[in-house]
Amino acid sequence: MSLFVDKKTGKPKSPVILYSFLLACAYFLVFFLCFHFLTDPLFRFVKPGPEPVNTVVHAFLVSVLGTAVCCLTFFLKDKRLTPYAFAILGVLFLMTLAASVSLKPEARSIMQMVIVMYGLSPVLIGNLVSWSLYLGILKKKNAPSPEEGSDRDDAMKLY
Repeated sequence: MSLFVDKKTGKPKSPVILYSFLLACAYFLVFFLCFHFLTDPLFRFVKPGPEPVNTVVHAFLVSVLGTAVCCLTFFLKDKRLTPYAFAILGVLFLMTLAASVSLKPEARSIMQMVIVMYGLSPVLIGNLVSWSLYLGILKKKNAPSPEEGSDRDDAMKLY
């Protein structure tokens, strides 16, 4: 029971990390579906150069679209969930890379290539965009409005 309730005060703990983890799982699904449905059309119609350049451009385009879909969660009440979920996605990315070390050398190189090819751009772009938006929201919320003058107590509240 102490997982959800603070032993000392008896008050419920904040479920932000749990919600962020579940949201990161949903983001994984969004990126999986984006890669699944967009890889073939991009391969057919978008060919900016040699194969390595195509792969990077395709991963970038899919990651931008997936990040745009995932950032719709900024409409939730708790704005922290979106950047926290992308941060957890980054941790999961690093964990899968670390787990691939235990594979045989041939399988390890293939697995690491797949993990980096499909995981690096969503993690980098998602974290960059979500943290930038979140910090912009924080800055906007903390700025005193002209009507309030210097009274920042209400402006410091996030929600």
